[in-house]
Amino acid sequence: MLGEFVTEVQKRVQACLRDVLQVTDMEVTVEFPPSPDLGDLALPTALPLARRLGRNPREIAAQIAAALEGIPGLARTEIAGPGYLNLFLDRAAFLRRMLAQPVTAPSPSSDHRVILEHTN
Repeated sequence: MLGEFVTEVQKRVQACLRDVLQVTDMEVTVEFPPSPDLGDLALPTALPLARRLGRNPREIAAQIAAALEGIPGLARTEIAGPGYLNLFLDRAAFLRRMLAQPVTAPSPSSDHRVILEHTN
């Protein structure tokens, strides 16, 4: 779930870098902020990009935020400090998606040995 979300964020940011900022050789890093108050995920991409392009990092973060609009599961974005982009997830949407997926267990295999130990 979260992995799919992060992949979509990375794709959208890469498209923004390519189409809006004409940058094709930058890796997009998605990280966890140091505090939950700062969001669920963070994108520091605007900071090194601003140094490289000689532009305001908050303006670049705003362009990236616009590219992320409409991603299912994203409640909002917030630009913090010099240009960090914090992402806040729609936790209810994530929970609904998780509950909608069937719970499956791996099928048993006869070619593997399983040791089961019971202790009191």
